[in-house]
Amino acid sequence: MASTLVSTSESSAATYRTNQRKVVRLSDGTLYAVYRKKLADYYQIYVKKSTDGGSTWTDETRISTYPGMESNLQGYPSIAVDSSNYLHVVWQGCATGYTPFYQIWYAKYTTSWATPVRISTYTGMESNSQFYSSIAVDSSDYLHVVWHGMATGYTDYDKVWYVKYTTTWGTPECKQATGQNRNPNARWSRYPLSNIPYAGVDYVFTNGTASPYNIYWDEVDTPFPPVVGCSFGYIIG
Repeated sequence: MASTLVSTSESSAATYRTNQRKVVRLSDGTLYAVYRKKLADYYQIYVKKSTDGGSTWTDETRISTYPGMESNLQGYPSIAVDSSNYLHVVWQGCATGYTPFYQIWYAKYTTSWATPVRISTYTGMESNSQFYSSIAVDSSDYLHVVWHGMATGYTDYDKVWYVKYTTTWGTPECKQATGQNRNPNARWSRYPLSNIPYAGVDYVFTNGTASPYNIYWDEVDTPFPPVVGCSFGYIIG
């Protein structure tokens, strides 16, 4: 099977950071990929979907829509899906009222994409950059996010932070307070069932040596059995 094109980006790091999931599968076989690409001069967060097993990709949507995001850098998204087929994305970026320090943002899709909310809310985080968030969903559809950064009382080195969503977002907790701790990696969600590979793996990657770079999707050993009405294929773009 040949790789299939999802989209293009000006960034060779469009799918960068391997601790951040960039593709998920819904229970009906629909695939969603998340990546960054430019809107005018600033990188933004986009998603795109495939309803034919990856053969074609449609409905590219910018989800970094909090006021001022369009004129500030956004990057390094991580995506998850819950048992209701709702999508959850986290990333780092700046926005109106939150510059020049990167914050961790969250956006949810039910029938449409909600306005992003800032979840890096521990005291002093607004005055320190937060980096490289990674998200997972558990069997109760609770969300778990980890990242690294500094905050009040934790400014000697970067620390690992964790926050949970049940019915609302909690207050971030410092989980690794001694020394410098960076780049936490949330375990691949075992839930929902649609994201537990049957065999093999599927993935997205960035290809090219100069802009525009290509964002491709591919699979190894057919990780998910075919869904009725859905033949698994190649591209995202």
